[in-house]
Amino acid sequence: MPRLRRGERPQLAVLPPLRQEAGVGESRCPYFIAGGKSGGRSSLRGADFAKGESMIQMELSDQKAELLREVLVSSLSSLRVEIAYSQRKEFRDFLKKRGDELEDLLQHLEKRLAQSGRSPVSIDRLRKVDVLQGLTDWELKIIAQFFREESVAGGILLFEQGQKADRLFILEEGEISVQIPSGESYQIRSPGKIVGWSFLIPPNRYTASGSTLVPSRLLVIESPDFYYLIYKEPRMGVKVMANLAQIVAGRLTQWAGQG
Repeated sequence: MPRLRRGERPQLAVLPPLRQEAGVGESRCPYFIAGGKSGGRSSLRGADFAKGESMIQMELSDQKAELLREVLVSSLSSLRVEIAYSQRKEFRDFLKKRGDELEDLLQHLEKRLAQSGRSPVSIDRLRKVDVLQGLTDWELKIIAQFFREESVAGGILLFEQGQKADRLFILEEGEISVQIPSGESYQIRSPGKIVGWSFLIPPNRYTASGSTLVPSRLLVIESPDFYYLIYKEPRMGVKVMANLAQIVAGRLTQWAGQG
């Protein structure tokens, strides 16, 4: 088996499966990670590696592939910060090259995840979300991996007043009724509006109840994912919380006028 010379690093690419076997409690493994010597070709097909190049193969379940995607996105985010603040051109060039390699691997991985029906929410959909206004495309790409889409029938209770607020909902299609403690109800119909903002505010208990009035499509993010994201990306968190303050103030003013 060929070996890497000292100082050489394997380049990675996402390959189609060599076999389809599932471990206990895991879905089938549709990807392999493989790499050739530094300076060699990286491809989706193992046969494309030049003769004599070494390869590293690692079988990934869907769950582990998503974890790898999260690690790659986080690494790319850190690289971008280092590039922005580095004063040395040689070091910036090195980081840019490393970033290009990570971006290439991330794109291949996302293609494989998409083929398994586990592609992240597109940033185009998130651009319409009121609480995410002002985020850069890269920040939207980071947060997109934590959202999941849910289709909910009409008449379903999403959250109840006093319940622990562990999920934030974003309406894409349909209609949601929000009932406040006074007994009054208000309807949310516009795509991109958030529902369940108590998720973001201590003591993180829902102060109202929300339910779907018609079949609806929602984007949902859970609190552990959100707070992990804000911890890792504090500048993004400042933008989100500033947006939230405006949304809450505007919505309370609107509802007071309707009362």
